[in-house]
Amino acid sequence: MRYVSSYPAAGSAFEATSEARRKRLLANSVGMFADLASGGGTIDERPLRNVNLPVTIVDAGLSPSFLRRSSHRLKQLLPQARQVTLQQSGHWVAVDAHDELIRILATESLSVTPGIVRPVRPSSS
Repeated sequence: MRYVSSYPAAGSAFEATSEARRKRLLANSVGMFADLASGGGTIDERPLRNVNLPVTIVDAGLSPSFLRRSSHRLKQLLPQARQVTLQQSGHWVAVDAHDELIRILATESLSVTPGIVRPVRPSSS
């Protein structure tokens, strides 16, 4: 968790979170570790080329390079996608750029999908 949430200069979002949150993350990490143990590999990109819906790719400027490459590849596969780069955020965007992420999600949720309109506004609390 430290590596994926690490920053180029030093430290990580994992270390920046409260001890209680770190404990919850570790207690619920079984799925993540099972995914890592599955052998990884590449995903089949063909279905992505058929996506015909609004897409927003949120890229984090301080993420490890392998994650930045993934965002770049997604943009190549989904040229219609809107890409937002949060320059001062690492991979754990909800920790590093919480307010910006909420604005992005609120903006994107207001977009219209054929036959469906889902206005969702962030709570004021």
